[in-house]
Amino acid sequence: MMDDVEEWRQVPGYPDYEVSDWGRVRSWKRSAKNIPPPRVLTPKRLNSYGHRFFETWEAGRRQKHSIHRMVLTLFCREPVGNELALHINGIPDDNHVSNLYWGSHKNNSRDMVQAGHSQRGEKNVKAILSKRDVELIDRMLLYLTQDQIADIFGVSQPTIATITGGRNWRYAT
Repeated sequence: MMDDVEEWRQVPGYPDYEVSDWGRVRSWKRSAKNIPPPRVLTPKRLNSYGHRFFETWEAGRRQKHSIHRMVLTLFCREPVGNELALHINGIPDDNHVSNLYWGSHKNNSRDMVQAGHSQRGEKNVKAILSKRDVELIDRMLLYLTQDQIADIFGVSQPTIATITGGRNWRYAT
């Protein structure tokens, strides 16, 4: 498999930095002591989702770059419109080019659900109802009004309406 050879490409606008198709970053910046071979940088955590970034320094200015976006830009193409850099396997720090693709917010939401990273339903810290409650509500609508059901579960009538209208919890019913 040709994947064994790591390919490096220069970061546009930053000639001392390169990103590989394996999702690694290296710097050719010279140290004050000597001229070392390029140094592979340790990426930093960009956000609580586990995405990684690196910093470039040119003329005293620091710039942050997300690794997954840079890998896709350098080894595939520029993003079109509002495209997001997405991870096929759902592991946000696996930035190998074979694990990345450009996609939409809808693709990202679908991937999060498939990978079990979605905070919807019972996983949401603000959730009052459980999936079982929603299933019961669906059956109770045959016999009770939305106001009566809302009183039973301690929620508002509009909450019941959003569930029955399919705007919330539609995947559970």
